[in-house]
Order: sequence, then C-alpha cells, then structure tokens
Amino acid sequence: NMVRRTSKKPVLLFYLITSCLLIFSHVALVFGYETTYEFGDDCSYFTKDIGENDKVFLAYNGQTVDSYCDYFKFRGSGYILDEYSVCVTPLYFNDYDCAIEINIKTSIIGVTKHKIRCSENTIAQYCGPQDETLYIEFKNRNDGDTYGAKFKLKITAKKEYDYNESHEYVVGAIVGGVIGGFVLIVVCIAIVCWCVCRRKSSQGRVLNPTQGFSATANPYVVY
Repeated sequence: NMVRRTSKKPVLLFYLITSCLLIFSHVALVFGYETTYEFGDDCSYFTKDIGENDKVFLAYNGQTVDSYCDYFKFRGSGYILDEYSVCVTPLYFNDYDCAIEINIKTSIIGVTKHKIRCSENTIAQYCGPQDETLYIEFKNRNDGDTYGAKFKLKITAKKEYDYNESHEYVVGAIVGGVIGGFVLIVVCIAIVCWCVCRRKSSQGRVLNPTQGFSATANPYVVY
C-alpha cells in the first residue's frame, strides 16, 4: 500500500503542474502581457512575438548602443491561420540635437519602409506589411553624443486577416447558393406544371362541342 501511494504522488504532481501551466498560458493569451525593451540595456537576436492584447514598448534614454545590438524584431502572433501586421506608435520622441533616428524595415539589410527622427514622423503611427516581421533599428546619425535623446515606442499587433470570419463567409455563401438554387428549381417546376395543366384544360374545352355534335341524331334518316 505504501508503494502504491508514493507512486501516485509524482503523477498527481505532474497533472497539477500541467494544469497550472495551461491556465496561465490561456490567461496570458486572453489578457496579454506588458514588457519594455530598451536600446543600450537589452539585446536580443530572437524575434519577439506580439499578440493583439499585448503591450510592448521600446525605449531609449541616451545610453550607448553597440552596433551588434542596435535592432529589435517583432512579429504579430495569434491563431496560426490568421495574419497580422506590426504597428509602431511613438509615445514621445525627444531629440533636440537630431542625433539619432529609427529605421523600420522588413529585413535587417532591406530597404527602410519608415523613418522616425527629430524632423519626421515623431507622432505618426506606422503599420508594416501584412504577415511580415518588422525590424526596428537604432542609428546614431553623427557618431556623436546621444545622451540628450529619449524616446518610447509602443509596439502592437493588428489582425489583418481573420480565418474564422473568412471561413464563415465562404460557408454562408455556399449554403445561400444551394438554398437559392433549390428555390429557383422549385419555382421553375411549379411554373412548368401550371403551364401544362392550363394547356390540358384549354384542350378539353375545345373538344367538348365536337364530341357533342357527333352524338346527335342524323336528321336525314329514312323511315
């Protein structure tokens, strides 16, 4: 009995831990999470996945940014068949010396799609192409001091394609087409039947006088 009881404990513990992890993962998916990455302090070569309910910020406070760690990349995530775009919104961008700029691309060596600097796009939101990863790159424009520059960007995911809505629309269109086709066939059959019945009844009216005339006696019969 002691052996059986002790053998059950690891199994129960495993199920308990698994249940807790599933609960936490669902809560995070529904309510999202909030985090801040900072140029000069944080460095990551991995893509950051962002859900619709996540609150992700990218900040800078005048630190020195190394060339090998001067970008972050973000990708919208959620249901695997949905498609997202990543949006960047400046909450503030203070750079009185015009010492820095932010280049937004879809690949690290690609063409700059959007630029943020002291004289350009300091409050404008930019949303990248659908289903693309966005690279947000920090640049020191003059290779000088940047201690006076500060900014904070809000990074969000925007759903561009909803598979469920699209699938429901297609199914609805198919069902509607089938029902409409069935109704059209029924109406056509009803019209044909009505025409046939009307034709038969009109033929009957024409034949009745002829049949009556043949039934009368011949007035020239010789007695």
